Formats: sequence, C-alpha cells, structure tokens
Amino acid sequence: MERFKRFRNWTKADFLRAFIWNEGLILIFGYLFYGTVLAAVPGSVLQILLLKVRYEEGERKRREHLEIEFREALHSLKAAMHAGYAAENAIREAGKELVPIYGAEAEIVKEFQYMSNEMDMKIPVEEAWRHFGERSGIKDIRDFALIFRTARRSGGNINEVISNTADIIGEKIQIRQDIQTIVAARKLEWKVMVMIPPGIILYMKAGFPDFMKYLYGSIFGAAVMTAALACFLGAVFWGKCILAIDI
Repeated sequence: MERFKRFRNWTKADFLRAFIWNEGLILIFGYLFYGTVLAAVPGSVLQILLLKVRYEEGERKRREHLEIEFREALHSLKAAMHAGYAAENAIREAGKELVPIYGAEAEIVKEFQYMSNEMDMKIPVEEAWRHFGERSGIKDIRDFALIFRTARRSGGNINEVISNTADIIGEKIQIRQDIQTIVAARKLEWKVMVMIPPGIILYMKAGFPDFMKYLYGSIFGAAVMTAALACFLGAVFWGKCILAIDI
C-alpha cells in the first residue's frame, strides 16, 4: 500500500480519515467560537499541525502496543533458545508461538515473519534484528538489536547474554506499562476537562443567545473569542505535555 513519506506508517485511508476528522473539529470550533462554520475556511490552515498531532498520537499508541507484544516475544525467544534452538530458528519458533496469542495480523507477528524472510534471503540474523529496530522506532528494540549483534560477534555465551538482556528489557517495558496504567486516570480527567469549555460555550449559545450575540459579528467579539480559543488550545497543549511520560 502507498505510504506518505512525511507520515510514515500512514496509508491514504489513514490520511483521509484524519483529514475528515480534523475538518469536523475545525467546523465545530469555528461555530462555537465565531458563530459560523465559515470560520473553518481560514482555520483549515491548521490542518498540517492537526495531522502531525494525530499522526504522533497514533504512532505513540502503536509503539506502546508493539512494546507489549515485544515483551511477550522476548519470553518466547528466550524459551526457544534455552530449548536448544539456534538464534535464527529461535526467531521462527517464537514467531509461531505469537500467532495464537496476538493473531496472524498482529504487528509483532508480521515483524518476526519479515525477519524470517530476510534470513531466508541470506541476510544475517543480527542485521534482521537491526532492521526491525529501525522500522519499529522503539529504543528498547534497537538496544536489543545492538546487544544481539555484539554478542554474536564477540563469540560469548549468546544464550545467557540474550536471556539476561530479555529479562532487563522486559522488566523495563513492564515498569513503563505500570506507570501508564497509573497515569490513565489522570488522562481521563484531562479529556473530561478539555470538553468542559466547549460545552459551556454551547450551553451559553443555546440558553442565552442574546447575551452571546455580542461576541459574534464584531471585531471586538472576534478578538475576545480568538483570545479565549488561544488560551484553550494552550491549556490543551500544556496538559498533553504534563501527561507525556517518557522513560
């Protein structure tokens, strides 16, 4: 499927859905803050910024989900190597064990199948791991690939090195997931708070139209609502920054 260079991992369908969703938000805010959907016309200049935000949010969720899958994959890989499989065959065996857990369409299953295909084309296993790390965009996977490559070339006890590395990275991913679980309640509170200001404006427009009309149709009213919108967007951005935890 075609992908956009600027938005990696996005198809045309993903781009179109995000574009329509953003236009809907712009129309709603144009009506709430300026009393007309025509405000969406100049507001459309925000599309690039909104697309970037939605893409980054989608990528963050994809990485979090892949990290969880990768943690389970490390357990399967470690078990296969302890059972006596070579590094190449351990990847194939781990990939098979992941199918009943996540399904054949899961990203981690596809990635392990991709590595298997690379090894079938005589690409060294350490290079296959490096390619996986680059495609994933996840630091822990890139670190694992680097350690795997170093262990293979140093000629040490690769099973022990990989086993210890898998345990350490698995624990780190688990800690990150525990922190995300704790913060989830705060994120829900933030989402509710984000909906309150537009809800108040909608209530005022429906219940007190005579009062609100002074904020629409004049330069002064437009300036006041623009300042209010800027404060609202600034608070939303600030909240996202506070809740963005990267460990």
